[in-house]
Amino acid sequence: SIKQQLKHRITTTWSTPGSASPMATLEQLIVEIVCRRSRIRQPFTKPEFLSLVNSLMKETPTEHVVCNYHTIHLRNDTAITLGNEYYSRFLNRHKRRLTSKRGVIMFDSKRHERSTYNQFQTMYN
Repeated sequence: SIKQQLKHRITTTWSTPGSASPMATLEQLIVEIVCRRSRIRQPFTKPEFLSLVNSLMKETPTEHVVCNYHTIHLRNDTAITLGNEYYSRFLNRHKRRLTSKRGVIMFDSKRHERSTYNQFQTMYN
């Protein structure tokens, strides 16, 4: 039990982190693009982000690295596009840079809920 481990000062070694992202070479560029878009108040939605990432990766050496990664780790050599799983892992990896000092994430997931015609009409009338 944990109490006995603490009593006898037995330390538990946790598992090592998984393999590195095959997109590591492009991720700093992607983070920079996301930060710049958020500064001009044009944050990415999830589909826009995935479209950007897949277009940056297309027909580059990174695409071959991703394809090899999918073949080895996922046993899937047909899917070369990145999807929701990459999006969530990207946000976790770069949480510090993608969160402002006020705690607002630099992705706009609820823009369509806030920006309705009635709200603009109320705001400007």
